[in-house]
Amino acid sequence: FTPWGNGLRVAISSVCVVLIMLMPNIRILTSRSASPFAKSTACLYIVFLALLLPRAWYNLVHPDLGILTSNALQSLTFEALLVLLFFSIPAYILIVKGYKDEALLLMATTDKLTGATNRHAFVEAAGAVFDNCAKLQLPLSILFVDVDRFKKVNDE
Repeated sequence: FTPWGNGLRVAISSVCVVLIMLMPNIRILTSRSASPFAKSTACLYIVFLALLLPRAWYNLVHPDLGILTSNALQSLTFEALLVLLFFSIPAYILIVKGYKDEALLLMATTDKLTGATNRHAFVEAAGAVFDNCAKLQLPLSILFVDVDRFKKVNDE
């Protein structure tokens, strides 16, 4: 047993968790492409990380306290960790599902070779534009181009 044994270990582990997890969550919060759900999950993580810093300081001031010592700050930290665990696993699954859904939508609406919008997506987008122009009574022109021997151009 050293005078800084348990308290120092708890403090170092708390600070290390904060250092490892803070930047990815800040990136999510400042990202324009992150969904509101991903941002709310990042906020929950940052609240948990904010609880770890007073816990680290408290364990440095009271070095005789260990990880299983019962006090209000320790209890609050563990309760926040439980909430985080119950929330973050389904949140992670939903965030990954959102990314996969976006990838599937891209695959379903574009040509893999050229990256151009496919016929189905074009008809859907054109219908929306046509309806909007009809509603606003704006003129609309459509130009179709037929390229002869396009297969040869595409193959080259």
